[in-house]
Amino acid sequence: MTVPSWEEFNVWILRVLESGETLSIRELRREVPVRMNLTDEQLSVTVSSGQSMVANRIGWAASYLTRVDALERPRRAHYRIAPIGRQLLAAHPEGVTEAHLRERAKPGDRWWVAAPKTDADVTVVETEDEVETKLDPIEQVEQGINRIHEDIGHQL
Repeated sequence: MTVPSWEEFNVWILRVLESGETLSIRELRREVPVRMNLTDEQLSVTVSSGQSMVANRIGWAASYLTRVDALERPRRAHYRIAPIGRQLLAAHPEGVTEAHLRERAKPGDRWWVAAPKTDADVTVVETEDEVETKLDPIEQVEQGINRIHEDIGHQL
């Protein structure tokens, strides 16, 4: 059984916070999986650091929701739904995707595009990766490292 992608957690975070209550990230990480009826098997999957993949993805989803003002952070690591979050939930009750969040991005904030390096010794190839991904940023890095290891293994 697979763990839901980070964007699948978006709507559930909004649903949990719909009452207007402020919850800590720790409380969200407890309540969201319960509401989603995730299995023990899904909850036991970890990323390479040992962190729960579910907790990791809930963290990224909350971060992205905050970035587009769908969530407010009244204090560190505490969240509550904002008017934009209510609008997203009303407009997309079955799921709030990365594309929906991109539509709400603040002018000039293109969080889904990697920032180019500015080191003078590095040649930068300007690309704009608009491919939607189900992986959170940590998982994307891990996947890239694994590809490099495989490539080097084949060359040896």
